[in-house]
Parts: sequence; C-alpha cells; structure tokens
Amino acid sequence: LRRVRLSGNRTAGIAIAGPGSRLDAADLVIDGTLPEASSGASGRGIDCGSCQSVRLARAWLRDNHEVGLHIGGMGAQLRASDLLVADTRQASDSAYGGRGVVLATGVVAVMERARIRGNRGIGLLVYNESSLRGGDLWVEYTASDADGTFGRGVDVRQLSKARLAGVQVDHNHEIGVGAKESTFALVGAQIEDTAPHLVNGVAHLGVGALSEQIMYVAGRLDLAASRIRRNA
Repeated sequence: LRRVRLSGNRTAGIAIAGPGSRLDAADLVIDGTLPEASSGASGRGIDCGSCQSVRLARAWLRDNHEVGLHIGGMGAQLRASDLLVADTRQASDSAYGGRGVVLATGVVAVMERARIRGNRGIGLLVYNESSLRGGDLWVEYTASDADGTFGRGVDVRQLSKARLAGVQVDHNHEIGVGAKESTFALVGAQIEDTAPHLVNGVAHLGVGALSEQIMYVAGRLDLAASRIRRNA
C-alpha cells in the first residue's frame, strides 16, 4: 500500500491473519476506526493475528479503538519507522483498552523514530516471549484506564526482551518503564514526570500500583546514560 488513507471504518482499519500473510505500507493514514456495531468490541487501527510480517514506513494511526497497532503470533515480524500511534480510545464493551502498540506472543520487532502519544492504559506493551529493539522512540501522555489504574509508558513482561536507545518516556501514569520476568536494556533514556494512577479520584500507592519511574520484578533491567526525574 502506498499513499493510502483509511478513515472511519469498523472493527479494523487493516486486518491480516494466517501463515504467509504480509503487509507492506508507506505513507499510510488510519484514523477513526470504530468498534463493531453489534458487540462494541475492537476498532483497531492495524490488527495482525498470526501473520508473517508487517513493514510500515511513515504511518500515522490515530483516533482508533482498543489497540492502535497490534501484532500477534509466534514468529511474526514488525519493522516500523517514522510511526505515529496516538489517541487510541477504549472499546465501548470494556473499561480497558486504548493501548497504543501491543506486541504479543513471540513477535520480533524493530522500531525506529516512533511517537506513541495520548493512548490509554499502556503506551507500548511487549509481552509473552516477544522481542523489540529500536531507537528514537517517544512514549508520552498515556492516560489511566477508565477504572483509574494503569497508564504505563513502556511495559515489557512475560519472558520478553527489549533493547531501546534514545527513548523519551514522559507524562505517563503509575509506571514510566516496567519490566517483569523479562530482559530490558535502555541506553540514553529520559524517564520523566510519571504521575500516580487514580482510583476513586485519589492517588493510590498500594503494592503493585506504585508511582515509580521504573518497576523491575524478576528479570533484568539495564540502564546506561539515562536520566530519571520528577517522579510524583
């Protein structure tokens, strides 16, 4: 796909699935994707389930629902550059959703020059044996879920691996950068202005819901030439 805009569709702007399925797109805009009319679910910008590969250059995914960019399936590959994923909203069937980028279950991803902004719950999620490397990423202004929890910037979990250089993570909630049962290396990161999530309208600092710039549980987190400041 080249120089395409997909606006105001339902269920997914682009959906691909199955062995051998591929997407190669440049100068792509997907915006305003709506949930299914009957169930109120989904509304994703790009939804790749068990696909082979996705290549994106100069892609803008905005004002979609549930997940802006979802890549899932063992061995699925993502290569993205000059990417914007912004203002993803929750689907109407749940208090959750609105994630920016989700890499799930054995995905191998490379991202360069990406801005993930104004999403809900988690800006960038890497989990279940997935891997991500890249640089020049900006994850900011992630809102809490409707129930007042989450709002995390970058979350790497469940035996996943990430190595990122030149990352700005700011104005998120609960946790700026999270690593659980995973390996996460950050070089040249700026992690700033993380705020508490809100529960019943007040800051909640319970166990597992801490307003911390970095959460590290049962894994390895390496930081080099990085700055952490203004934790709420």
